[in-house]
Amino acid sequence: MTLALAGKSNALIECLNFSINYIGKENILIVPALNDSREDSWQYSITRYCERKGLKICNIEDLYPLNDLIFISIQFDKLIDISKFKSKKLYNIHFSYLPFYKGMYPIIWPIINQEEFSGVTIHKLDWGIDTGAIVDQIKIYLTDNTTSRDLYFSCLDNAVKLFKNNLSKLINDELIIADQPINRGSYYSKKTFDFLNPKIDLDKTACEISAQFRALIFPEYQYPKFLDMEISKVEIIPERSYVKPGKVLENNDHYFLISSVDYNLRLYKSYSNQLFNAIETSNIDNILKLMDKVANELENKNKNGWTALMMAAFKNDYEMVRILVENGADVNAKDFKGMSVLMYAIKGAIKSKKIDALDYLIRKGANIDDYDNEGNSLISYAEIECDNEILNYLKKLK
Repeated sequence: MTLALAGKSNALIECLNFSINYIGKENILIVPALNDSREDSWQYSITRYCERKGLKICNIEDLYPLNDLIFISIQFDKLIDISKFKSKKLYNIHFSYLPFYKGMYPIIWPIINQEEFSGVTIHKLDWGIDTGAIVDQIKIYLTDNTTSRDLYFSCLDNAVKLFKNNLSKLINDELIIADQPINRGSYYSKKTFDFLNPKIDLDKTACEISAQFRALIFPEYQYPKFLDMEISKVEIIPERSYVKPGKVLENNDHYFLISSVDYNLRLYKSYSNQLFNAIETSNIDNILKLMDKVANELENKNKNGWTALMMAAFKNDYEMVRILVENGADVNAKDFKGMSVLMYAIKGAIKSKKIDALDYLIRKGANIDDYDNEGNSLISYAEIECDNEILNYLKKLK
């Protein structure tokens, strides 16, 4: 038996590791998404991860002649032609509660449409798009504050749960499947939303406007904009609107107050990307100017999955590190790989041959006993780089 996993995301990595423990890596093939950049960003690159772990990568075409194959895709970016496969055990994990939100953008549409819930579904692959018989699914309940980031990460977690709950059934042919109902469902094509030019209709009720903004709030990927300012949060105010919808009633450093068809809303401004740019260019003056504005955004992550403090620690810039810590940045924050701020500081110290930023973080309470997701400690990072000076420094702390 061969298990083939195709697609992208950290969920695929978790499913892969679970499968290795269950059936052994020699029985597993990986088909990375076509748009895999081979570089980690705010999620793992599947290709890079597999190469590092010595796992077998193949093309989708390599799977066609395999008879004893179980194929499972998670966010794979190519339509599967089931007629080319010899095996009939072909499945997909889709980020919606089927039969609803087949097709594209199942993360944003349930929010825009103010659904009570969305979900994740394992279904058989057939000739249609997300139309196959349902194997299992989990509901994810939405709130008035759910953003696309919230829903996406919940989908990742629940996709892993579904996979773990059903892998043995898939292998042992113990599935109980059900056709999707013929009198319910929805589908959205790629042309239903333009991410390059998203438009928010302000001639709507407050809850409809809020939903449109929240559907686009995903800090690692994008923010919606209003009057050229990025928006990180929306709040409906319990005061009626008495002017034309979309009119700006107040504009300060922290938010816009705007009207709607019924109630006013606050659109909170995001300065995260301005802060990331200031750190990238080592612009201390701009960092200081932004501190009051980013008080609630210091743990936001950039497109690489790094907080502002991780960036400053990696640059080994003592002054930037000090400013961020004094303004409340978490000295023990971690990225998706489990790498802590101190681990980035170790890399920065090794690169610059200075330990002042590293030493400052430790004095401010950064945990020297942390491990990343691969089981590497701070000392491991120094050993990998063969830096005896940093290694001796760390050993003295123990």
